[in-house]
Parts: sequence; structure tokens; C-alpha cells
Amino acid sequence: MSIVNRVILSSIIIVVVAGCSSGHGPIGSKITTIKYSVPSTTTLIPLHKEIVESFQRQHSGIHIELEILPWSGYNERLVTRMVGDTSPDVWFIDGTQIIEWSSRGAIADLSGLFNGDLQSDDYYGIKSLQDKAGRQWGVPFSIQLFGLYYNKKIFDQSGVPYPDESWTYEDIYRYGERIMTDNKTSERDKIYGFTSVAMLPNLILSNGGHFLDENGTNSSLNQKEVVEAFAWARKLEPINPFRAFTQTFGGPDELFIYNRLAMYGNYYAFVATLNEKSPDLDYDVAPMPKLKWRNCYYVANALVVNRKLSGDKKIAVMEFIKHIVSYDNQMRIAMSNEGLPCYKKAAHDFLSNWEGRPVNMKAFEIMLKESVPLDTNKVFREWFSAFCQVADKFWGEGSKMTPEEAASASHIEVQTILDRTFR
Repeated sequence: MSIVNRVILSSIIIVVVAGCSSGHGPIGSKITTIKYSVPSTTTLIPLHKEIVESFQRQHSGIHIELEILPWSGYNERLVTRMVGDTSPDVWFIDGTQIIEWSSRGAIADLSGLFNGDLQSDDYYGIKSLQDKAGRQWGVPFSIQLFGLYYNKKIFDQSGVPYPDESWTYEDIYRYGERIMTDNKTSERDKIYGFTSVAMLPNLILSNGGHFLDENGTNSSLNQKEVVEAFAWARKLEPINPFRAFTQTFGGPDELFIYNRLAMYGNYYAFVATLNEKSPDLDYDVAPMPKLKWRNCYYVANALVVNRKLSGDKKIAVMEFIKHIVSYDNQMRIAMSNEGLPCYKKAAHDFLSNWEGRPVNMKAFEIMLKESVPLDTNKVFREWFSAFCQVADKFWGEGSKMTPEEAASASHIEVQTILDRTFR
């Protein structure tokens, strides 16, 4: 799950009692209770309270028990409950885990929801929550994706044009190198050209590569597109401060905030971080650059439903989900800075009517249309971690690993896990 400012809290349960509104529920005068579980983060807690309270005002026949669990070990707690047959009725997950959850037989197929009351074409992130057969295992709650943040002060000092949607990684390299040349100074005060969160995965996708084959059971990391992506990562090394993070301000966020980094690929949620921590920073955002395409990945934070629900409780949960993905609540999500709305109309209206920093919020609408989901399967977390370990060796201090060796090592590590799982 892609969320900034994670705060680990003690497990608390907030029960929102249905009031005396003139609202309605799907089950007449009988009260149906739903348990809704979410992780404890600074943006999610107040957001979910607002959503639950607005639902209660309209549905006096349904009682929502909002359970806020510590972020640390959140997924593991839910797995333990599933084993003990005490799962909540509906819960919040990182969308990359959707196939992991569906493979356990723990969550309901929600395809029917999008064949009736909801239209899949109205929402971003739908396909990332489907399996290979097209079954819909989750409903998108919000979208987290990338933008290219740039420091206008640094660009102005070097007389370099600001990034726009036409930029490629060749432009990133050329202008990043020029910025570093124009701002030669001591090692401690060096200004860097570019870095990015999840640089290698996005380079692979932008170059037309894939992590897995069409069936999701074999690695595709031995493709030439993957080798080329590693080669691009190596080419960008001279303008990338990744080896200076711990020696300077601690990380790329701090480098950008303190005018030491010209361009930074990061999630949408970084907008809230910048506006809170550095209200005077002169920055803007552009779409991410292209290699062959602009195929950066997105993550759909999702809602999943307990497979064992039936009758009044199932009807009540579906009413609650429709409430969450409605226009008004999707705008609540946008205003919370938790992520971008999955409801397309809400996302468009929010980004079009934005006032303040950054000015070019429309860059995120371009990214919403051009980003792609990550390849996932039921052991996504395991094989993706193995890939990242190889990437860390590739980036390591004094590493002599070639792009060909990195792609081959990634392929072997990931394929070993897939063979153990699917053979």
C-alpha cells in the first residue's frame, strides 16, 4: 500500500452508532452490523471516519463497526483471522495482494457488482483487481501513481526548460547532466539531476518489458527489454544521488526539499508531504518521462469482501461499497491526500479545479490514463522482494554487475520462486 506518513498506533475499535436520521437501509427496520477493517495511518483514520459517518446518516438500518488496526503486521493479522474464521466483513488492502487473497478462498468474487449498479468503465484500477479469467476480486478505493516532481529554482539557475509530457529519459539524462555541470560545488553541497522511487520497475515497464508471462506463472525478466532497462539505470547513475542518501540529508525526499535534487519521480502522495514540510519550495510536477512508452505502474488501494457473507449482511456490504465509490466520497478521498479518486469523474474534477501547488496537477490525469498495473500473482510479495534484492546488488557501492548479469540474476531468482509455487 502506497501511503505517506505512516503512524503505528495501538489497535483501537471505533464504533459509529447509527443515529436518528431519516435514512434507509436495505433491510427495513432490522439492524445489520458490518465490521470494516482498515490500517492505522494519519490520512486514513479521519477519512474512514468521515465515510462511515456519512453512510450512517443515510442508512439507519446498517451499523458500521470501524476497526482500525496497527499498520505494522496489518496483512498478517488479517491472514490469522482468516485461518481462525474471524475475518471482518469488508477490509482495505494494497491491490497488489489481490490474487494472494483470492487464492486463499477468503474473498468474494465481485464481478456481479460491475454488471449491475456500477459500471467498470467509470473507474480507474479495475483491471488490476481482476484475475486472468477476468473475475473481479476487489473494488478500487483510491489510486496511487507517479509524477515527475521538479525544482523550478534549480532549473531557472541553469536556464534549462521545465519538463513536460514530451520528455523522454534521454531528456532526463541530458538536462540532469547539464544541471550538475552548471552547479559544480563541494561534495557536501552537490546538486543532483534525477532519481526516482521504484526506478527499475518503471524503466522495465516503460521499455515494454514485463515481470511475468501472460499466465503469471513464469518470469519474463530474461527479455532484452529488461536488459535495456538495467542499462538505462546504469546510464542514469552519474546524475542519481542514490549512493549519497545516507551521507547527506538522509534520503531523496530531503534532497528535493532542501534544493539539492532537480527532478524526482515519486508517488502522488508526495504532494501532501511537500506542501506540509516545505510550503515555500518552488516546485511543479510533470508526467513521468518515456522510454518506448510512459508505462509507469500504479497501485489501486482496494476493498475486498468476506466470501462467506450472505443474505442481509451481503446486501448491506454492497450498499456500503457503493457509498465509498460514489462521487462525494471519492472527492473526500481526493481532499484527504490519501490517493487519487478511482472514480474517473471525481478524479477529473478534482485535478481540473485544483488551486495551489503544484500548478500542473493535470500531469496526474495523463498518468492516470497511461499508467499500467504491476504483474501480480499469489506470491507477488515474495518474488518482487527477490527482484528488489538483485536490484540492490546492482546499485551497490562498487558494483560491477552488468545489465545482462542483473537481468539474468533477477530472472533466476524469480523463476525459482515461481517453480516452487506452480510446478
